[in-house]
Amino acid sequence: MDDKDFDQIMGEITSGLTGDNDTDIAYIKDTMEKYKAHKYSKEILRACGRLIFTMMPEDAKEKINQLTNNHILSVSSVIEEAHFNIYKKNFDKAKELLESMVQSLKM
Repeated sequence: MDDKDFDQIMGEITSGLTGDNDTDIAYIKDTMEKYKAHKYSKEILRACGRLIFTMMPEDAKEKINQLTNNHILSVSSVIEEAHFNIYKKNFDKAKELLESMVQSLKM
């Protein structure tokens, strides 16, 4: 398993797809578990996540997009507030805001 490159692995994964979204999503989730400790795990898991996203119903995709957009707005707001505090030379406050944001993103 470890001697295969990313393209070979993804080729194998996609060749196992049936065209039935429910079956394929379950298959991809199982495959993700199989490759979570692989040296290309980050790339494989991201690619599998994108595959799953393409198979989801449009309403679920829209909900995920809305949640993502809300999260991006939240992060942008914190960064904007930190910039303002830097401008006002409130460096400790800016640092506190950014550190708090980074901690929340680690979860």
